[in-house]
This record gives sequence, C-alpha cells and structure tokens, in this order.
Amino acid sequence: MTCVINYLFFNDIETYIENTEKVEKDKTVDTKYNFCGEFLRDDTFRSIANVVDICKQFVALYNKHSSLMRNMTGSPSYKKDCEYMNYWLNSKLNNNNNSITVKRFYTKLKTINAEFDKEDLLKLKIHDINKKELKNLNILYNLRQKYSKIYNWVTSQTEGNQHICKKSADDVFKDYMVAINDCSANESTFCKLLCNLRVDYNIAFDKYGGENECQAKEIRLQTYDEIYPSVRSSSIKIDRNTMSIPLLGPIIGLVFILTFFYRFTAIGPWLRNKVRSIFSRDSNKNANRNELFLQNFDKQNINARPGVYNITYNSARNN
Repeated sequence: MTCVINYLFFNDIETYIENTEKVEKDKTVDTKYNFCGEFLRDDTFRSIANVVDICKQFVALYNKHSSLMRNMTGSPSYKKDCEYMNYWLNSKLNNNNNSITVKRFYTKLKTINAEFDKEDLLKLKIHDINKKELKNLNILYNLRQKYSKIYNWVTSQTEGNQHICKKSADDVFKDYMVAINDCSANESTFCKLLCNLRVDYNIAFDKYGGENECQAKEIRLQTYDEIYPSVRSSSIKIDRNTMSIPLLGPIIGLVFILTFFYRFTAIGPWLRNKVRSIFSRDSNKNANRNELFLQNFDKQNINARPGVYNITYNSARNN
C-alpha cells in the first residue's frame, strides 16, 4: 500500500520548527526517558548513530503535541501532528544511511516502553517515505527553518545577530535557486509550497527589510519564468514541432505503400489501363463534341451568307 504525504504540517511549520528546536536543545531531555538505552542492547539498532538521542527526542516531541497526549483524534491538528512525527523520524533515520524502517523503530520503542503511545495513535501513521518525497520535504523544511531566522531578525533587528540573518538569507537564495529548477511547469504540492516561501521571503524584506540591514546578497526570490524567461517560449516551439512529426510519419508511409503497390503488383497495370481508358473515353467525347460544334458552325455560316434571293429589291420608281 502506498502512503500519501499531504504536507499538512507545513500549514503550521513555524510551530513545528520551534518545538523541534526546543527539544533538540533541551539538555534535560538527556536525563529523561532512560528506557531508550535499551536500543543499544539490540545489535540491529546499535548501528544507528545517536540512536538513544533519536529515541529520547522522538518521545519528547510526541509529548509536545496535545492531540497525541490527550487522544484528540478528532482535532484538526491530529493529522498534522502525526504527519510531522512520521517525517521527523524518517529524516533522522535516513541521515544514518541504514536499512532500518521507521516502522521497525516505532515497534521496537513500543516493545521497550508499553506506556509510549498507549492508544496506538501513531501506529497506522508511521511509514517509510520514498527518497524523492523525503528529499523534497527536507528542502522545504530547511528553507522554512532558515526563513524563520530571517523573519525573526528583520522584525526585531536584534543587535549582534545580523550575521545570522545574512547567512540564512544567502543560504535560502542558494537552496531556492536549486529547488526551483524542478518547477518549470509543475503544479505539485512541493512547488506550491516553494512558491509560498518565495512570497513570504519577498514580503519580509519589502515590509521589514528597510535598507537591507540584513546585508543579504539577494532580497528578492524570483519565479521560474523570471529566472528562465526564454524556456517557456522555446518549449512551446518544441511542442509544435513534435506535434508535426506524428502527422508527417503516416503520410510518408502511405506514399511508400501506394508506390510499392503501383510498381510491383498487379494493381499497377490494372490502374494504368483504367487511367488510359478513362482518358481515351474523355478524348473521344471531346472529339465528338468538337466535330458537332464545327458542323453547327458551318451551317450557321451558310445560312447567314448574303445572296440575290435574299435581298429585297425596291425600285425607285415605285416611290
């Protein structure tokens, strides 16, 4: 069964980024969830780098989501929370370049601690994300994470942190220019979310950037058509040319077939005789028509010739 990624959590991506950064920086997490140490007792999972930290942070993130902690499956945030948890775990395990599925990791965690996700709220939501989809999710997540730093600085302009804004802006521009190449005529969710990022980035600098105190190299992200203005017009020409090829092929084939039958089969002589008889018949008709025309013409000339019997003589004397 193919599991669909709906990118739902990007509707509240700022919140997820904030919660994740808090968990990853929280030193107290290291002193909690000691049951995660059991992963090191299993040879299968021991090969995962930082497997204990991944386990502890995964549990800590779970506890950040009220829809999971309070069994609120009817909440609008439930699907988003589950999707984000699945993405986060996929991202962490994929970075380790191992073959262990996220489902096996989740099942192992449940085995170690029966109290974790006691209601199985994540059970049907945890699955492996294919490589291409995960790559797109990582691109969008990293762009949004850097954009958050830009937004926080341009709206507050805290002294001493200008370099963070500059580096984040330059990184966003570089990564965006790579990502936009996949969106020439693409209406995918990935491209739409990339467009949303572009709009937010441009608004942030237009509204709060002032004289570019951030000192970013680029304060405006462009659309695909703005970056490659000639690509769309040339693609239209290519489409027109390629459309003519299917039409030209059958015509050439038909001419070849007719030529073959005409020259090398019995159809050729029959067709030539048929054509000759038609032309001969038409020639005879034309000859007869011309002969009749000439006969009628001669008769008209004879009748119209002046003669003594055709002229009325009027004597002057009778007058």
